[in-house]
Formats: sequence, C-alpha cells, structure tokens
Amino acid sequence: MPEVKRCGQCGKLLPISEFHKKKNSKDGHQAMCRSCKAEYGRAWYVMNKPKRKKVAHHA
Repeated sequence: MPEVKRCGQCGKLLPISEFHKKKNSKDGHQAMCRSCKAEYGRAWYVMNKPKRKKVAHHA
C-alpha cells in the first residue's frame, strides 16, 4: 500500500496519515485530505443552515 496519496481537492501529495479512513474506497482512505475535508465540512455547514434547521424541526 502506498505511503503517500494525492488529495483530490488541493492536489498535494501527502502522507496517508493525512487522510481519514473510508472502508468502501479502494485504498481504504478518503479522496480529500483532512484539512480539505474540514474546510468542505465548514462550508457545507454554513451553506446548508436553513436546510439543517428545517430538518431539525421535523425530528
């Protein structure tokens, strides 16, 4: 198994430890590095605030 992987978002070649695990992917790790995934998650949280509130009221 390779010790490095290229991030699908930023394109940097990083150690495999910089990627979260994902059981159903071919190499067992996510395509985005941890920092890109965190940035993506923060952006999603802000962009989908109305959607999240709507879902929470129905629970």
